[in-house]
Amino acid sequence: MDPPAHETTYPPGTPAPVRGPVERPCPAVAPDCCGPRALFGWSPPPLPADTALKRRVDALLPRSGVRLVIFFAVVVVLLNVGAVLPKRLDLVAVGLASLAAGVGAR
Repeated sequence: MDPPAHETTYPPGTPAPVRGPVERPCPAVAPDCCGPRALFGWSPPPLPADTALKRRVDALLPRSGVRLVIFFAVVVVLLNVGAVLPKRLDLVAVGLASLAAGVGAR
């Protein structure tokens, strides 16, 4: 039986055929479509706020350090304290924690 025309058989031990030079752009030379690239896994610098509300929120949110750790600790405490609170207060605590985590992830 002969193999189909689109298949070619090679003897065992034969290296795979090469199609020719394939141009693959280096990530550093890739087109600049998305702004500055992150450096070593760190996030790029934040964009400036374009409204007064965004500037106020940016002023309240911690960027790094102890304030950031305290911010996320408060979110975790709000999520866990709901088990000992009445149902309505539990919903308020979970809502506040969700709001804070959503704004903090922005």
